[in-house]
Amino acid sequence: ALQWFKLFNLPALSEKNDALSDFAGDAHEILFWVLVVVLVAHVGGALVHHWFERDNTLLRMLPFARLRPKNKGDQP
Repeated sequence: ALQWFKLFNLPALSEKNDALSDFAGDAHEILFWVLVVVLVAHVGGALVHHWFERDNTLLRMLPFARLRPKNKGDQP
Protein backbone atom coordinates (compact mmCIF):
# COMPACT_ATOMS: atom_id res chain seq x y z
CA ALA A 1 0.00 0.00 0.00
CA LEU A 2 1.11 3.56 -0.68
CA GLN A 3 1.39 5.45 2.58
CA TRP A 4 1.14 9.22 2.95
CA PHE A 5 3.77 10.20 5.55
CA LYS A 6 2.82 7.03 7.44
CA LEU A 7 -0.44 8.69 8.47
CA PHE A 8 -2.80 6.74 6.25
CA ASN A 9 -2.83 4.47 3.22
CA LEU A 10 -3.74 5.82 -0.20
CA PRO A 11 -5.91 3.66 -2.44
CA ALA A 12 -4.34 2.06 -5.48
CA LEU A 13 -5.16 3.98 -8.67
CA SER A 14 -4.51 0.97 -10.89
CA GLU A 15 -3.35 -2.60 -10.75
CA LYS A 16 0.36 -3.36 -10.56
CA ASN A 17 1.87 -2.62 -13.96
CA ASP A 18 5.59 -3.23 -14.49
CA ALA A 19 5.74 -1.27 -17.76
CA LEU A 20 4.11 1.78 -16.14
CA SER A 21 6.42 1.44 -13.14
CA ASP A 22 9.49 1.40 -15.42
CA PHE A 23 8.19 4.42 -17.34
CA ALA A 24 7.53 6.37 -14.13
CA GLY A 25 10.99 5.52 -12.80
CA ASP A 26 12.64 6.65 -16.04
CA ALA A 27 10.56 9.84 -16.11
CA HIS A 28 11.57 10.68 -12.53
CA GLU A 29 15.24 10.16 -13.33
CA ILE A 30 15.13 12.27 -16.51
CA LEU A 31 13.23 15.07 -14.78
CA PHE A 32 15.73 15.01 -11.92
CA TRP A 33 18.61 15.59 -14.34
CA VAL A 34 16.66 18.32 -16.15
CA LEU A 35 16.18 20.04 -12.79
CA VAL A 36 19.92 19.74 -12.04
CA VAL A 37 20.82 21.28 -15.43
CA VAL A 38 18.36 24.16 -14.92
CA LEU A 39 19.75 24.79 -11.42
CA VAL A 40 23.37 24.81 -12.65
CA ALA A 41 22.45 27.16 -15.52
CA HIS A 42 20.64 29.50 -13.14
CA VAL A 43 23.54 29.64 -10.69
CA GLY A 44 26.00 30.05 -13.57
CA GLY A 45 23.98 32.94 -14.98
CA ALA A 46 23.92 34.69 -11.61
CA LEU A 47 27.70 34.27 -11.29
CA VAL A 48 28.27 35.62 -14.82
CA HIS A 49 26.27 38.71 -13.90
CA HIS A 50 28.25 39.08 -10.68
CA TRP A 51 31.78 38.50 -11.97
CA PHE A 52 31.73 39.60 -15.62
CA GLU A 53 28.86 42.07 -15.95
CA ARG A 54 29.61 43.51 -12.48
CA ASP A 55 25.96 44.30 -11.79
CA ASN A 56 23.78 43.78 -8.71
CA THR A 57 21.80 40.77 -9.95
CA LEU A 58 23.36 38.29 -7.53
CA LEU A 59 23.61 40.78 -4.68
CA ARG A 60 19.87 41.52 -4.90
CA MET A 61 19.19 37.81 -4.24
CA LEU A 62 21.22 37.74 -1.03
CA PRO A 63 19.45 38.94 2.13
CA PHE A 64 22.23 41.03 3.73
CA ALA A 65 24.41 42.03 0.77
CA ARG A 66 25.27 45.64 0.05
CA LEU A 67 24.55 46.73 -3.51
CA ARG A 68 27.38 48.08 -5.61
CA PRO A 69 27.12 51.76 -6.54
CA LYS A 70 26.49 52.49 -10.21
CA ASN A 71 29.49 53.73 -12.18
CA LYS A 72 29.09 57.00 -14.09
CA GLY A 73 30.24 55.36 -17.33
CA ASP A 74 27.71 52.49 -17.17
CA GLN A 75 24.94 52.21 -19.71
CA PRO A 76 21.41 52.88 -18.37
